[in-house]
Amino acid sequence: MKKFSVVLLAFLLAFNLMACAPQTETPAETTAATTEAATTEAFSTEAASTEAPTTEAATTAPEKAGYTPFSVVTFEDKEVTFDHVPERVVSFNLHTTENLLALGLGDKMVGRSY
Repeated sequence: MKKFSVVLLAFLLAFNLMACAPQTETPAETTAATTEAATTEAFSTEAASTEAPTTEAATTAPEKAGYTPFSVVTFEDKEVTFDHVPERVVSFNLHTTENLLALGLGDKMVGRSY
């Protein structure tokens, strides 16, 4: 029984070392291929955009820089849409409170639970 546990322990140790080993150089090769494909796609997109200018940007409503409206589904299956940046925040979690303070949003917090 002792030999079995030693062999099992050695196998688990070897398996853990293999799992933590650094990756081989194949990701670098795929990165080069991905970069080349992205460059080719960018050139083809740029050529297509110079042929026919669109006026979609002029017809859309102006939005605040850096904010896009989004929707959230609550636990009661209600959809809530945020059209503008929230001005007041209540934090029910210590980690969320710390993150808000670290981001400099302490002035938007009107309540916290800790």
